[in-house]
Amino acid sequence: MVATLAMTGWLREMEGWGATQWAWLMALVVAQASDVLPPFGETGGASIAWQPSYKLAPGRWEALDAAIPAAFSEVLRDNRFRAEGCCLRHLLPPFTVRWCTMEMDAKGDPALVFDTGFMWRRAGELLCGEKQLEDRTARPAVRYNCGRSEAVHDGKGKWHADLRAYIHARLQVISPPLFSPAPPARTPQPTACVSPPLER
Repeated sequence: MVATLAMTGWLREMEGWGATQWAWLMALVVAQASDVLPPFGETGGASIAWQPSYKLAPGRWEALDAAIPAAFSEVLRDNRFRAEGCCLRHLLPPFTVRWCTMEMDAKGDPALVFDTGFMWRRAGELLCGEKQLEDRTARPAVRYNCGRSEAVHDGKGKWHADLRAYIHARLQVISPPLFSPAPPARTPQPTACVSPPLER
């Protein structure tokens, strides 16, 4: 079952949140819905599996993915989550949350892969641009599926119609010959050829 428990706006400071801050937010959101959620973790009770989105920290999703399970377990030790009536009160060993890794989703995002892998650098080299392609590894773009279409949101806050438009915009900035008008054709000049004398 998939349920929406809360919606909130994105704050600029969230870009710098670590695993502990995200763990607190997740725990508080779920705990406040205890009146409609079953108790998790107890024998015969409901199980819970969470998969935080790599879009929480596109440039450092691997570190967040590795740290958030331990941070969440530590947050759950707070007395407010041990109170009677809290749906999270039983989620201590041996009952734990099952975490789904962000890896599959992150590595399936071509915009993120382009900005964090080797392709952005290699593209700049192959196109022989006048300037070096900007390194956006720390703040890469991410793709969003919008129904049957897609859009790409880059690390500078700009939206692009699709992946092709995003990569084209990135490459155009470095003024590679591929995007420049072709130079006028040169008229070949005749050259004199001197042949060595034939030997007899």
